[in-house]
Amino acid sequence: MAEEFGLSDREKEILELLAGGVGNKEIATRLVISTNTVKVHLRNIYAKLGVSSRTEAVMFAIRNHLVLVDGIDVESETWGRDSKGVVPLLGLNRLRGKEQSWYLTLGVVSLLFINKTAM
Repeated sequence: MAEEFGLSDREKEILELLAGGVGNKEIATRLVISTNTVKVHLRNIYAKLGVSSRTEAVMFAIRNHLVLVDGIDVESETWGRDSKGVVPLLGLNRLRGKEQSWYLTLGVVSLLFINKTAM
C-alpha cells in the first residue's frame, strides 16, 4: 500500500515511528541518523502524502492503512479538522450542545465528589 504513495522503506519506518508518538531526536537515535536527516525524510513524506504536518501525516497514514496504531479503529472514527490538521474527533468532540454540557457537568461533579470523599 505504501508503494502507491512512493514511500521508501526508510520513510515508511519513520512514518511508523511518528505514528507511535516518537519525536525527531528519538527517531534519529533509533535509526542512527542525524536529526537533520529525519527532517529531510519528513519533508519528503509530507510532499508524497500531500500533507503539511506530523499530525496530518499520521492521520493520513492511519486512514490509508499505511500504519496501524493500537486503540484507533479507522472505520469507526469521526474525522475532522483542528488547528493541527486532520484528526479523529474523539470523546466529547463527537457530542453536540446540551449533550456535551451534560457530560462536562457530570465530570466536574464526579471529580468534586471524589475529591471530597478522599479528604
